[in-house]
Amino acid sequence: LEIVNNSLETRISEATVELTRKNQQLHSEIEERLLAQEKVSIFTKLINQSSDALYVVDPETSHLLDFNDKAIIDLGYRREELHNMGVVDIETKFSDISSWKQHVNELKVKQSLLVQGRHKTKDGREFPVEVNVRYVSHDKKDYMIAIARDITERKKMEESLLQAEKLKSLGTMTCGITHEFNNILAIIKGFTLLLKEKHRNNKEINNKLQIILESVTDGINIVNRMQEFTEKEHDEIRFEPLDIGELIELVIKFTMPRWKTAALARGIKYHLDKKGIAKVPRVMSNSTKLREVILNIVNNSFDAMPKGGCISFHTWENNGNVFLSISDTGHGMSGETQKRMFDPFFTTKMPKGTGLGMSLCYGIIKSHGGNIEVKSDVGKGTIITIRLPVSNDTGYLDTKSEQKQELDIRGINILVVDDERSVCHFLSEFLTQEGQNVRYVHSGSAA
Repeated sequence: LEIVNNSLETRISEATVELTRKNQQLHSEIEERLLAQEKVSIFTKLINQSSDALYVVDPETSHLLDFNDKAIIDLGYRREELHNMGVVDIETKFSDISSWKQHVNELKVKQSLLVQGRHKTKDGREFPVEVNVRYVSHDKKDYMIAIARDITERKKMEESLLQAEKLKSLGTMTCGITHEFNNILAIIKGFTLLLKEKHRNNKEINNKLQIILESVTDGINIVNRMQEFTEKEHDEIRFEPLDIGELIELVIKFTMPRWKTAALARGIKYHLDKKGIAKVPRVMSNSTKLREVILNIVNNSFDAMPKGGCISFHTWENNGNVFLSISDTGHGMSGETQKRMFDPFFTTKMPKGTGLGMSLCYGIIKSHGGNIEVKSDVGKGTIITIRLPVSNDTGYLDTKSEQKQELDIRGINILVVDDERSVCHFLSEFLTQEGQNVRYVHSGSAA
């Protein structure tokens, strides 16, 4: 019995030691697991707070295995909905699984790719993304890890910079050619006027000369509009606090003959909706330039609604800016047209349009420190939104022009200096007929 007791005590002691060891081991494993879970929890929180959408994807099926909260926010789906979807459901460039396979094969070779695409939300909206994707293996299984960044604002900035470069290039070109064009047009116009005066009793010749003059005038107007690209807006244009609501009312009055009188004569009807015009702070603006912008947009809206329709105006304030949106129910624009609508000389109104209207509008709004954006769908109309900074000036600048003094200039001596002999010839003949004593030379040294 004593031997048995000793044996039992030994076994119990050994079992106790082993149990204690296992208990300590289990406790250690639990601590390690809790620590790992805490790390996973922290990592998950950080991933979900990321400003970029993160995805874990099955390369074979494009199935979304996992994703963070930003992906849900960007795409507008519920988590359980996204779990049943694949990349081919959200990325517009993958028309089917075969196009997805091509992408996977390229990724297998390169292991990582930086690509751009367009993701489609639950409500059908599309937005540009830049995706950094890697091909990884874990536990003998392949995965794709993708980080998708919404680059909508970057694209807008790039388009804005590109537009600015286009206008800058046009300005450089214009500086080089407008002087030469003006000389050519001045010569044509000058001698045409002289011929009209000489043949004023010949109706047939006068009518033909009048056609030449009208064509020259059109050319001069185009050159003058081109020259506006070279203006240093802030240095040369006077700004004053302006009530944008009053300016809209003025434009509506300007266009009344078109949307009321002419429309009724043609049996069509336009409706101008002003209910969205709210009271907003004044903006620092040049009224003539800004009126030209609004007038151009409104006339484009009329052109887009040849059978009638509605133009709506909305104004609001946000973060120190005043916004004006002008929307119509016209035929709308394709994506390609929207990309090019602010390009100089791009027009959809051939042969009438010069293609300078909206590009000038863009330049004017930029010179005001604002921005202009367009949103349109074919068959669903167009919305153009203008942003302008709020004016901090409560007063007005005195913009009254000084009264000009009229002078009697007949019989004076005039020296004409121009390197274009034809210009000198025309001016000399014209001014002589006006009763002046004229001489002309072709250089500064001769003068």
